[in-house]
Amino acid sequence: MKTVSKGRFLVFEGIDGSGKSELSARLSDYLNSEGIETILTAEPSDSWIGDTLRSETKLSGPIANTLFYVADRAEHTSQIKKWLNSGKWVICDRYVGSTLAYQGAVLADKVENAWDWIKEVNRPAIIPADITFLLRISPELAMERLSLRASSPTRFEKLNFLKKVCDNYEVIAEDDSSYCIIDASQSRDEVFSSVIKRLF
Repeated sequence: MKTVSKGRFLVFEGIDGSGKSELSARLSDYLNSEGIETILTAEPSDSWIGDTLRSETKLSGPIANTLFYVADRAEHTSQIKKWLNSGKWVICDRYVGSTLAYQGAVLADKVENAWDWIKEVNRPAIIPADITFLLRISPELAMERLSLRASSPTRFEKLNFLKKVCDNYEVIAEDDSSYCIIDASQSRDEVFSSVIKRLF
């Protein structure tokens, strides 16, 4: 059993098809089995704002859509703080990095200084992660994995778009010291082992 004295905030980031959600759930199960009380959460959150974002409802445009992500994050962060203050570990499948990477790609040719604007509007709505695991994978391999899913592709699951998102994630990782890059082209067990080694 692992000995832990305080909560930790762990975030998983990466493009669609990188394996974030499965890995987040596996890590949560592992930590709980080791006696570390863990909360598994995700963004968009389970609030009504998150439900709206997941439904891919047509909002008034990409700026409004981005602000919905920020509003959802502000609510979610309030809950995350409570969990951390109670000593729990929090594993979050997507956080502010996703908005920078994805909405940064969406708004790049629509809003002047889009990157700086997205960072600034998110600033009051976030807390720093202890570790952010960026699952690095080529967009081509990610698209191969996504093609095996039964569900229909989302508006983000397009090769050229995911290439832009990948480039954005690389810039974010260089700028944020919490980022730990994991080679997500490895087997599931190898990726999980890499994460565990970084945690302990």
